[in-house]
Amino acid sequence: MRQSIRVLLLLLVLVFCAAAFPLTASAAEIVPIRGDCSGDEAVNMKDVLFLRQFLAGTLMELLPHDCYGVNRPFVRADCNADGAVNMKDVLTLRKLMAGLIDELPLCSCQEEAALHTVTAIKGSANVDEAMPGDTVFLTADLPEAGYEFDRWICDSKNAMLDDAQSELATFVMPNEAVSLTATYKKIVYTVYVIDGEADNVHPNPGDVVTVRANKPHPGEKFDGWAADGVTLDDTSSETVSFVMPECNVSLMATYCEA
Repeated sequence: MRQSIRVLLLLLVLVFCAAAFPLTASAAEIVPIRGDCSGDEAVNMKDVLFLRQFLAGTLMELLPHDCYGVNRPFVRADCNADGAVNMKDVLTLRKLMAGLIDELPLCSCQEEAALHTVTAIKGSANVDEAMPGDTVFLTADLPEAGYEFDRWICDSKNAMLDDAQSELATFVMPNEAVSLTATYKKIVYTVYVIDGEADNVHPNPGDVVTVRANKPHPGEKFDGWAADGVTLDDTSSETVSFVMPECNVSLMATYCEA
C-alpha cells in the first residue's frame, strides 16, 4: 500500500514538472530566445532564477544573442518585449510557467524576413529600403548657422547605431521599418576669464563683451591681458571690450610689481 502511494506521488511530481518546466523545443518549433536567459534553448524556472540574479546584480551580464549580426543579449531577458528589463519580465515568465499565457513574443530575427523602409529626417540614408541584416549608412544635414549636430534619434529599439552622436553613422537593419531623425543644438560659446570678470560669459557671436580686471594685490599693478581666441585692441587697459567670435575666448589679467 505504501509502495503504491509512493508511486502515485512520484507520478504526480513528474506531471507537475512537465507542466511547470517546459522541455527544450522540438525541431519543428521555434527555439525560444525571449525568456531563455540561461541559454539552454528552453524556457523554465532556471531562467526565472537567472533573471532574478541579473536584476539583483549577482549576475553581471546576459548571454549573447546574435540578431542580424548585432549582439542583443537584452532580448533574452526582455520577456514582455517592452524594451526594458525589470521585474515585469520576471512576472511574465512566472505567468508563462503557470500557464496564464501561452508564449512569449518572438525576437525580430525569428519573424519572417522582409524588405523594410528606411526614413532619415533632417538627414539621408544610402538606401530607402533594406533587408534585415543589411548595413545602412546615415548622413546628417548641415546645421543652420549657430547650431551644431547633437545626435540621431531612432524610433526602433532594434536598430542600434554604431555612434548616435556622429553625423555619419551606421546601423544593421532589423526586421522592421526604421525612422531616424538628426537633431541639433544651439552652439554655446564661453568667455573664460582669470583674475577678471566678463559682463556676459555665454554671448552669441557678434555680441560685444566687456571684461574688467580684478583689483591688484598690495604691491602689484595691472600689467596687461593675455588673450586666446580674440585679438584685443588695447591689452594694457584694465577694462576691454571685444566682439565675440564664433569660438570660445580665454583672457587672463596679468600683474607686476608696483
